[in-house]
Amino acid sequence: MKTQLKKIEPIDIKEVANLHLRSWLLAYKALLPKAMLDHLTVEKKIQSWESILDNNQIHAIASVTEGKISGFVCFGMSRDSDKNREEGELIAIYIDPLFLRQGIGSILIDHVKHEMRSLGYRSISLWVLKGNISAKLFYHQHGFNCVHTSRELTFWGHEISEFRMKVTI
Repeated sequence: MKTQLKKIEPIDIKEVANLHLRSWLLAYKALLPKAMLDHLTVEKKIQSWESILDNNQIHAIASVTEGKISGFVCFGMSRDSDKNREEGELIAIYIDPLFLRQGIGSILIDHVKHEMRSLGYRSISLWVLKGNISAKLFYHQHGFNCVHTSRELTFWGHEISEFRMKVTI
């Protein structure tokens, strides 16, 4: 099974939004309140993706496997207030549930590391939802370590906790 990478274009938005929603529901069903997950819709994801593609500071790359978008990653300059110029951020990475555990996430992470290095970054940080052990293990396998920074966010009236991980590239 061959996987290729491509820049996400406006024509891809609906397919990526559907993948994003399916992967969110699978990844977070045991970690987030049902009411919060019920608030998500493909239409809201489409609007989000239109904003992402309008932002030239965010790189959005899709993996294509067997002619289908199998995953995506978004990355760019760190959005954190304590950032430095040499730190980039892996903003999001999601894999279609049908393509999990096939190495696609590793392909995307390796691409991000290579691209960030070529853009002059020396490290990459990311945020992981508290309790998301599988994500923490995945990132740890790719060299990321916890940096003992956490934050509280509110989405649709629900508080969530995240912790930061970081890798030197």
